[in-house]
Parts: sequence; C-alpha cells; structure tokens
Amino acid sequence: MQRPEFGPDIPPHARRPVAWYAPAVLWQAARKLLAAEQFATHLDRRETFPPALQPIDLSQDLNPDLSQDLSQDSDAAFWFDFVSDTGDGGDATFAVAQALLAPALQVDGQALPQGRLLLLGGDLAYPGSGRLDYQYRFIEPFEQAQRWAATQGAPCWFTQASCDRATEPLQPQDKVLLATPQNHDWAVSCSAFCRYFVNHDRGAVLGARTPQRQTWFAARLPHDWWVLGLDFALEADIDRTQYEGFLALFEQGLGAGAKVLLIYPEPYWTRPLGDGAPIGYPKRYQRLEAQLLAQGAQIRLRLAGDLHHYAHDALQLPDGSATHLVVAGHGGAFTHATHSIETASPKRLRVVQGSSKAADELAQHLEVGVADGLPQLPTFEPQARYPSPGVSRRLAGRALWSLFSTRASGRGRSLPQWLAEQADSNRGLLPLLGLLIGLLTWFGWGIRPDIDLSRVPSPSSVLPAVGVLAASAALTFEPLAPRRSLLLGGLHGVAQLAAAWGLTLLCFQLPLWAAWPAFVASSAVVAGLLMGAWLVLSCGGFGWASNACFGAVASEQHKGFLRFRLDADGSLTVHALGLDRVPVRRTLPQAEPAPKGWRVLERFRV
Repeated sequence: MQRPEFGPDIPPHARRPVAWYAPAVLWQAARKLLAAEQFATHLDRRETFPPALQPIDLSQDLNPDLSQDLSQDSDAAFWFDFVSDTGDGGDATFAVAQALLAPALQVDGQALPQGRLLLLGGDLAYPGSGRLDYQYRFIEPFEQAQRWAATQGAPCWFTQASCDRATEPLQPQDKVLLATPQNHDWAVSCSAFCRYFVNHDRGAVLGARTPQRQTWFAARLPHDWWVLGLDFALEADIDRTQYEGFLALFEQGLGAGAKVLLIYPEPYWTRPLGDGAPIGYPKRYQRLEAQLLAQGAQIRLRLAGDLHHYAHDALQLPDGSATHLVVAGHGGAFTHATHSIETASPKRLRVVQGSSKAADELAQHLEVGVADGLPQLPTFEPQARYPSPGVSRRLAGRALWSLFSTRASGRGRSLPQWLAEQADSNRGLLPLLGLLIGLLTWFGWGIRPDIDLSRVPSPSSVLPAVGVLAASAALTFEPLAPRRSLLLGGLHGVAQLAAAWGLTLLCFQLPLWAAWPAFVASSAVVAGLLMGAWLVLSCGGFGWASNACFGAVASEQHKGFLRFRLDADGSLTVHALGLDRVPVRRTLPQAEPAPKGWRVLERFRV
C-alpha cells in the first residue's frame, strides 16, 4: 500500500479513504484476520484481563457540559455521546470529530452541548486497526479537531502523559472515554486498542480519562441508568470471565429498577433469530440479557456500530415501556446500505424458558433477530433509516463503475506518487483481474490459443475456471438468502467465463505480440464492468451483499453520531445526528464555525 504521511498538519482531504478492492488492502486484511483467528483459537486475549469488573461510577455527576462553570450548582441534564466506525476517509472522520468536540453543536435551532462521557463503538481505524492505523486515521484527525474546538471555547483535558492516573478518582472536570472493540480491532489481536483504552489511564486519547481495565466495561450513570459495553472478540459472543463479571454487578446496584443500555460490538439482531447458537446451549450474551430481566432490570436500548449507517427499530412491551434496537455505525467509514436484507427484514423477540431448575443459567435466554416465518413473536417496528432506502439504492448503482474510480489526495503529486495512488485504489484490482483471466486462457489453450472451436480446451483449465466460479459466488453471497445468492453468484461466474471465451476468440485474431496485451487490457475492463454490474444487481436489486457493494462505492457522505440527554426525571432522549454532505477540507480550519448541514435525523425518548 501507499505509505501514509503522518503529522498534525496533514489536511483531512489528504487522508484518503481505504480502497477495499486494492490488492494490497485485500491481502493485508485477509492476512491479519487469519492470523488473529489462529491466535484467538489458542489464546483468548480476554482471559489475560483482570476478572473483577469495576464499574465506572458517574452517578453523582449531574453537570452535563464540561464548558459549564462547575463551581455552580446545576440541575441540568447529563449529556453523553456515542460514535463508532470512524477512521476511514479523513474528510468524514474530521467532520464527525469536529461536531463531537465542539463545545455545543447548533442543530435545528437547538444547542446540544458536548457531554462528560464519550462512548466509542470500535473500528476506530481501518483496515487493520494496528498502531499506525490508529495514529493516522483516529488519533491525529481527532487531535486536529480538538485544536479547532479550542478556538470555539471548548476545554482541553490534557493530563500528564508520564503519570498513570488509574488509581486516582474521577473528577467532575474529567472527560471520560469508554470503548468496545470490533472485528477490525481484533484483526491485530486488539493490541492497539488495548494500548489506548485498557492498559493505562494516561490521557493518550485527547488527554481524556480511560478508566476501563478490560475490553468490556460497565458505567453507572445518574438516575439508576447503566451502560454495559460487551466484547465479542472474533467469536460473536462474550467469554466466561466477562459474563461472570457482569453477573457480579447484581451485587453492586444493578438490579430491580435499573435501566440498561447495552452496547454490542456488532448488531447481532441483523442475523437469524438465535444467532447460530448450538441447540441447548444459548450464547452467553443471550443468557446475560435474561439474567438482567430476572433481576428486575429493564433493557431499554441495544446499541451497536459495525454497519455504517443509522437504523432504529422499536418494540412496545406489555408493561407499557419500549425497548429499542439502534445501529449507529455512521461515524466516518464508508456508508452501508439501509435497503439491505439484513436491515429491512423484520426483527423479532423470543424469550426462551427452559425446563431445568431456576438456578441453572441455561434455563432461559433472550433471542432477538431476523425471523420471517414466526409472525406470532413480538416484532420490532422500523422507526428510521439513514440514508433513506431510496438514497441507499441509488448509491448502490455507483458500484457499476466503482472499480474504475479513485479519490485523489488533492495534493501536488509527482508521477510516482500518482502511480502509487492508482495502485492503492480500486483501480489496482483491474490489472490483476486481467492477468487472472489471461492465466485462465493460458491454462486452456496454451500461449498461442487456437481459435478453432472444434478444439477442446485443456483439462488444466478446469481448476482456474472453478476458482472464477467460486470467487464470483463468494462476492455476492448473502447468509440470509444463501441459495438464491449462490445462484446469482454462479451466474456471475458463468458470465465472466463466457466473456473470457469471447475475448479469447476476438483478441487472438491479432498478431501474437499484440494479442496478449489487448487480451489482458480488455479482460480487465470487461471483468471490472461485469463485477460492478453484478454488485448493482445483487445489492441494488435484491438487497444482498451490502458490504461487498458499498465497500466498492466507498461513499464518504451521510455521517453522524448519537448525542444523549439524561434528564432529572430519569428519561433518556436520543438525538441521532447526521451530515448529508461532508465538506472537503484541503486545508485545516482555523477558527471558523463548525460546518453547516448537521441535522437531527430522529429524536426519541427511551
């Protein structure tokens, strides 16, 4: 990949988004993920953390705004924020960081103040969330935004980097950061994430306090609200130590009357009901939810990032209260579809009562997920989608030419720099596609293919042909519609093979010295267009393969985060904020106001 340039003065636009179809990015992501999975198989890093879970107590902090005069009593609300999936394109990350760190964000005629607590949903840097990824795509853009926010009157929270404050009590003027890792954080065994949020409390991120000592956390807020942040690692479940740590909170005030906000590293409710748990052995997070209800707590909100959009569903419960499902992964990474099958499918709730003794933890559990064939179960009603499904489908149409487009850094570039940018973009996949199709032809007919149709291709071409079919099927595979998506993917592979056959017959009418260059070039173009067309058909038409399609589109628009207001009566108001058009920042802003365009996508009470 192209070497990034570090420094506090690098403008946001120069931090190009991750090109997910660039060969180097694909190789790096696959290599790190496979290595992390092998490492986790033999050593679960979560087992190395302290078993005791010490909740972060903010229950007595009723001052909502760090810019407020803390010497004066105030009955104002407690404000806090949630943001996830930030570190991709510099323009998008910087725009969100500006809004998060401004002393107050003016939205729809209302000032929404920055709060004491910032909850981070993970995947703060891409593609692998390593040390340099964090520095380049998360730390530096946020520090640039913090310097800008200081010109707007926002406070700074710098601490002594040489002083470990883990044993010092939190002070009302301290900014508190709590975070849960996601899959990209675990792709490097969560090493960089732990370095910033778990190992020390030294103000390594914006000078703020990071008091958690595990990759999961519990925070007690005013008015008997609790925030529990769970860590799935790469196993789609919490581990035993984590589970027992949360259960121990029942002896520390988490129980009857408590209102709970659960933060998950991924929206498990977008998967089939039951989440693939073995029969008779429900997952631990499902058992934890049942234990919370058994103790009299109320699960008011399940919140996650991972999918890079905003989606809200709600369910009215028999007691008159409501429980909510919110996906808010629109903090900076490329936009995901909202018309996709995983987002549009009905989400249902099932409480499973076992027949064993009440003390048995396997006796009952909760399941929330996609279930089309069980209409008798309580169903969550869709409330909001951002971007809208119509806009989402139009964005999917851009996948047709996505492999031919790139976003330049905007700086004056030499020819070597320009070539490096092309290789480190989706265009970098095109020569590889052409060479792979050329390899298929080589295996089939040799270096000088005979265009005589009566000649049977060599059996050695079977293996690469099967590889083309398998890769094409995998590209648009959708777990929620496996048979239909595999059929569509197989047709894509057949189309690629047919195109290779046709181009073979056409190009090798030329002299040999011109045939191969013409064949490889035309194969790259045709394969890229076919791949884009199948992404459009799969995602734009059927709502499948959102990640494959929108990873190619790589839209930097429709970004945002959540701002919460906890009032004196114990009610929690959620402000879902969005920015439709992210401004291009070719230079760092000085003292100008925050960019216009921020709006409240939805406001609801929990």
